[in-house]
Amino acid sequence: MASYQVGLVAESAIDEIPMALIRKVDVDRCEMALNLLLRNLLKRFDKLNNKFEEYEIPMIMDGILKQYYYLTIEELAYVFNKGITGAYVMPYNKLDSSVVFDWIHRYDSRERIAIAERRDAKKKGEQRKLEEATFKGVSKEIAQSFIKKISGQNNLDADKKKEEEYQKFRQQYLASRKQIE
Repeated sequence: MASYQVGLVAESAIDEIPMALIRKVDVDRCEMALNLLLRNLLKRFDKLNNKFEEYEIPMIMDGILKQYYYLTIEELAYVFNKGITGAYVMPYNKLDSSVVFDWIHRYDSRERIAIAERRDAKKKGEQRKLEEATFKGVSKEIAQSFIKKISGQNNLDADKKKEEEYQKFRQQYLASRKQIE
């Protein structure tokens, strides 16, 4: 188990199946994996006096499954490994349920969001490159005529004319209101 956790990377852990979907198919598998992770966490801090007890594991599992159902088992294993290695703070040298939830929250609100933002930026960059490559070598006139043709086929010019008429009416209305005041 420990060697499995050490090899985890957040980037790949996110791509696994979320706990909520695993629970729909196989409740026992999901709960057993989470139970094993929490027991391993307890075992790793065996010498620590201030830690949660085994009887608290079901309560912690329930909280994780209700609050962080969208995370994957691999992500939780990654988080617990970071906690074990000291990357996450353990206040007052104590490992209770609040510390476990703090570690998960810290991962969720910082690392996971940063990964999502990087992926989004990469996706937008790829889209921009694709758009540039698509119109590369096409003259501006041809592109504009193509856009005009598509807008004509989809009746977008009528919408533009309606918008222009609305703006003209709006300005006339506002000008007449100023005259009244």
